[in-house]
Amino acid sequence: MQTAALQRDDEPVNFEELLHKLDNEFAAIAPHLLERFRFDVDGMSYEMRRITHESGFRFLITVTIGFLPFSIESSTRRDAIRRVVRATQGLPRVHFAVTPASKITAGGVFEVARITTPDFIFYPLMLFIQEARPFMDLVGQYLQDPPAPTPEPLVSENG
Repeated sequence: MQTAALQRDDEPVNFEELLHKLDNEFAAIAPHLLERFRFDVDGMSYEMRRITHESGFRFLITVTIGFLPFSIESSTRRDAIRRVVRATQGLPRVHFAVTPASKITAGGVFEVARITTPDFIFYPLMLFIQEARPFMDLVGQYLQDPPAPTPEPLVSENG
């Protein structure tokens, strides 16, 4: 099975389209070969799919990081997030994208030959987090509202 997440283009990966395409492909797979997991790590919702195949397992991991700030709110932060997302396009397995709806997502596909329960999701999850986390943290800094400027103290003319 060749997925769009494994391809390298100048076009950003659209994870909703990829998930829809994979869901259609997975519908042809026996139900016991596909498992879905949803969980939160550090306040972000992850979705993981594990597909069993002849040579091992394939894990698709996706996470929504947040939404671009509105232009009127902060075009500077919006542009900075887009630059970070573009800079991540060279990562080996994790892909970041901004959807047309301004949702910032990250996702990756991981092949694992052998895995034992109950820890089977932790190995690919740690691979994903190791690669994606520095960029997720950087994007997260731009998603936060900047601190309000501290007002200057009033100085009277008399002292």
